[in-house]
Amino acid sequence: MLIAQDDLCSTPLGLARRIAREASMAAFDPLPQGNTLSWFRLGPLRTWHLQRKLMLAVIPTVALLLIISGYLVNLVAVRYINTALERTVKIQVLHMAHIMEIVLNRAKEDLLVLSRDPLDGPSLRRFLQSKRDFGGGRYRELIFSPDGGEEIGFADNDAEIVPLPSSAVENARPVLAGVVEKAREMEPGAVTLSDFVSITYPRIAGREVFAPNTVVLRMAAPVYGPDGKRRGVLVLSLDARRLRDVLSLITSPASPLFAFPRTSERRLAYFFDERGWILFQSENMESADKSLTTDNARVGFEGDHGKFGLDQAFRPFPEHSVYWEAVAAVQKGERGLFNVDARYESTLDLTDQTFMGFAPLRFTERPGGPARILGGVIFADRSRLILNAEIRQFNTVAAIVVISMLLVTVVIYVFGRGIMQPVRKLAKAVDEALGKPELREIQLPDTDRETTALRLAVNRLIMSLKTQHNELRLKDEFLKSVRQREKVALDYDVQGDDEHEKFVDILGLSPAMKALKTQIVKAAAVDADVLVVGETGTGKELTANAIHHQSMRRTGPFVSINCGSLDENLLMDSLFGHVKGAFTEAKTDRKGAFLAADGGTLFLDEIGTASPKVQLALLRSLSSRVIQPLGCDLEIPFNTRIIAATNADLEGAVREGSFREDLLYRLKVITIHTPALRNRPIDIPLLANYFMNEAAEAMNKPGTGLSRGALEKLKSHAWPGNVRELKNCITRAVAMTEDQVLQAEELLFEMQSSEHPLAQLRDFRVTPAPGAPPPQPPADDGLNPRQAKALPRIRELGRISRTDYEELVGGVASRTAQADLQDLVTKGLLRKEGKGPATRYRPA
Repeated sequence: MLIAQDDLCSTPLGLARRIAREASMAAFDPLPQGNTLSWFRLGPLRTWHLQRKLMLAVIPTVALLLIISGYLVNLVAVRYINTALERTVKIQVLHMAHIMEIVLNRAKEDLLVLSRDPLDGPSLRRFLQSKRDFGGGRYRELIFSPDGGEEIGFADNDAEIVPLPSSAVENARPVLAGVVEKAREMEPGAVTLSDFVSITYPRIAGREVFAPNTVVLRMAAPVYGPDGKRRGVLVLSLDARRLRDVLSLITSPASPLFAFPRTSERRLAYFFDERGWILFQSENMESADKSLTTDNARVGFEGDHGKFGLDQAFRPFPEHSVYWEAVAAVQKGERGLFNVDARYESTLDLTDQTFMGFAPLRFTERPGGPARILGGVIFADRSRLILNAEIRQFNTVAAIVVISMLLVTVVIYVFGRGIMQPVRKLAKAVDEALGKPELREIQLPDTDRETTALRLAVNRLIMSLKTQHNELRLKDEFLKSVRQREKVALDYDVQGDDEHEKFVDILGLSPAMKALKTQIVKAAAVDADVLVVGETGTGKELTANAIHHQSMRRTGPFVSINCGSLDENLLMDSLFGHVKGAFTEAKTDRKGAFLAADGGTLFLDEIGTASPKVQLALLRSLSSRVIQPLGCDLEIPFNTRIIAATNADLEGAVREGSFREDLLYRLKVITIHTPALRNRPIDIPLLANYFMNEAAEAMNKPGTGLSRGALEKLKSHAWPGNVRELKNCITRAVAMTEDQVLQAEELLFEMQSSEHPLAQLRDFRVTPAPGAPPPQPPADDGLNPRQAKALPRIRELGRISRTDYEELVGGVASRTAQADLQDLVTKGLLRKEGKGPATRYRPA
């Protein structure tokens, strides 16, 4: 008789799955026979299907929420987002004007401080050089015009400090006479300014003093002596690009006012003088040395191009009313912002330009005197439409989603609570029935059509299950037993894989093994020393061999030395060799491993066990790449690549002082970790198939395979001995089996095979009879205080090492910790896994 898979569910979970399936089919039976439409019109609300009730409550509510949310979002966004952008533009333009005023006042302070010093050629040159070296400001000219004497001046053209002879100063354009004469009439502490001018000088020593279109703002101050008499006039020229850089900084992401990312459209700021001429505009921060331009400021404007001495200057025509309203406000010392749109200007392309903020630039010439308005700064923000669209869309969607979800949740909760109450009662009754040893019919009052149909279906199912439960349980156990003992297919075809051709002895398809193979290929591509770290049995020597055979040294020898199997003297002799007569038994010369592997690779296994003397000798050899055999006075160079391997924690050994730190860093030029088998369980079937075929061929037992239960047992084991333990386990089972299918009970692990013959029975768990009490753990009587303290913590952690036990009990000696742990194993409270440094203890 064929049995469906779902019918084999003899557990409560399987019973519940079948109850739910048949109950859901019965819940949606058609309505009673007759006129369905008339029944729908006359029937009470409690007989409706659940879908109708939910739609009646949810759909009108969601529709109303969407309409209200859309209206409110549109109403609020238009008002408040515009206000926020206006404030942002105002803050930025006021900050630009303020920083430009600071730059002018610092130049003024430098000029006044310098005017009190002795003014000669060296002092003037030192001032320009110091400002240039320490970034104090871009000053182009520094000229002292004494009363009745020749001018002393210097110029900074970014390349060098150029002395300005009196003849060059007299022939400079524009001349200094205007600003000098104005300064002669001023009192001490006063500073006068010229207009922004483009300066030129005659050639000095055949070279131009300044690059073309060098625009400066000249400052002049009278110089008075200690006797109160005027000595002359001192002139200092500020490069206009210094002011332009202020605009560029504030409009860039590097601005101190930058708070959040803006859209990709450029923001533009430009400066105009008191007569409305636009002199320069902001640029990219990368264009700090670029000449002054007004190209972007002209977009959308028509007007005059160039004024005397300033070719880049631009002044819009009077019909551009918004611009000239801003100029007029600045001339009055006012600051403000215009919300620019088609109402103000029809000839200007205002597709993006939305806000235009403006602020005056002031400068005080005389102490306590009125401030002079030099011009103004305009900042145009051209991304309002795009920014508003993005913010409005985000806020609208967010508000609709949040509010709608909240209200819909409330509605569904309120209505669903009353609708689903009968269903919850039925579910509770079903859970209680499943929890009882004997199934009984469920008795509940009729509330609605769906619940009544579900209750009747569950009762029919319970009656059917009561008669079939025992039979299904027996059949299920039988089928599981048969399935566990049948042969499982382990045919992995890796012979045609290119990667397998390179790694014949290193098997694995897991990500950890793929990463290991990648590291081997990379390590083989360079000629550097390698440290292979991994637990016992993970294939460290195979890894070293693979690196050698894929490297440029593949034609050379591969010499392997196990540092843990030799004492100190034998290991030194094996590594470095000796000459004839070096000691009593030295009858002939011995090359040693370093020279034997010349041109190839030397593999040092268990390097962590090397004595301090061996470590020192290895360090000297690796540092100088020469060795000195015992009894030989000559140092012999060697051409050998070193690959070391260890299963110990060398960094911990360095901290404990048992391993040299300098040798560790000499060895770990490249570090490769071989993964433990428990960390790549998906490779166990592949490895088991390979080792089983190998053992079957060697023992003349072709066709030997694994049962499903045996494979599951292999996958569930922790494998403290890793791949080596797996190979030994498979080989031992193939040797001892008399059948062609290995069963789970024939697989003995290392710890089981080393104990008494009945140890293999520990792998099988006896299922207690129904109703029998659970097995009790071994008693904790007879434990010393250390063991009693550590045992609960060990059971909580699930797995510890000897070092962990020492920390748990407060730092006892290693021998004491080992004795305590072995005593717990003998009493059956702990189970020992692994060997050597990989030994771990688990609760029994």
